[in-house]
Amino acid sequence: MPDLWTTLGTLQLLFLATCLQAVCKDFNGKESARLSNGNYFEEKDVRIIKEEVLDYINRKDRKLSVDTVQRYLDDIDFFLSEYILGKVMKGDHVSCLSSSVLKHYFSKPRSNTAPTAIAILITLWEEQGRLELKFSLDTKRKLSKYVVINVEELNFLEAKDIEFIFGNSVDFNPNDIEKKIIYPVIWGLCVYCGLEQSHIKLLTVSDINIPGKLIRNIRSDTDDTLIKWIKINDDVLIENLERYMTYRRTLDLKTETFILYKGKEPKDLNKFFSMLRDRSRNSDNLSTTVDAQKLVRTGVLLALLRFEGKTAIEYIRIHGVQKSTQLNNALIEYMTIKNSQESYFQD
Repeated sequence: MPDLWTTLGTLQLLFLATCLQAVCKDFNGKESARLSNGNYFEEKDVRIIKEEVLDYINRKDRKLSVDTVQRYLDDIDFFLSEYILGKVMKGDHVSCLSSSVLKHYFSKPRSNTAPTAIAILITLWEEQGRLELKFSLDTKRKLSKYVVINVEELNFLEAKDIEFIFGNSVDFNPNDIEKKIIYPVIWGLCVYCGLEQSHIKLLTVSDINIPGKLIRNIRSDTDDTLIKWIKINDDVLIENLERYMTYRRTLDLKTETFILYKGKEPKDLNKFFSMLRDRSRNSDNLSTTVDAQKLVRTGVLLALLRFEGKTAIEYIRIHGVQKSTQLNNALIEYMTIKNSQESYFQD
């Protein structure tokens, strides 16, 4: 039979548990209300900001490559989605750029374009009168301390990651059949055709030749030295393209834009990669995070390794030699691997 002290201790624990449960319930209720009461930044606000950023960049600097602009937009999208959406009151742009928010944002690996992207956002808000000049200048100065310390290490997916992504193993929401049809197409265009987000968004139905296993090289629109059509050498991608086109025809839409989601042209393709990062059943089976650029350079690297570098010229004819960041990254990685192998065998 338990003694008095044991009984009192048990009652005390039960009391604390009840209090904790009540506090959690209250917190969850307030949190739910906070995210839905419209007083905090919402998805539509984030979308408007990204559109304003793109317009600002196009007005201020037309010399930037499409890929660089896309990386800026990716950085800003992640910043707004992870640190501002549902967390900062609408109109409170100063709090969006507080020292604590920036410190948290840069405390984890970020792309080397992230500080510049945030600086662009600051300048835009200053121009719009949402930030005072002094605050804008002070905040930009703070960004400099994050540039070197937290630059993301360039890495690649492994062959087993690609097998997982395209081997019917990805965990999709069973209630969203459309994702299972569309997402693998976009991932495949990155890996097997070397297309980045900016290129995929420009594709039309006439740019896809499934019987001929060809897809138009969007990069050739601005570089006459590149091949006009890319050969699709992956049977799984062809199957996914056929399935998507069959589904697309059921939508009975007039637009020629190739990629559609829920009957509309997606303005931002980041969400098509986020489920590989956010759903634990997917991220737990991958060696690293996934984004469009990483898929592109991984596809090139794996092909170089598989064919002993013989595909290098083919990829140069697809990507070009100017502003071909992901191709350059893959070539450097390939040469590093081969040099280390030769050094090992010589020893």
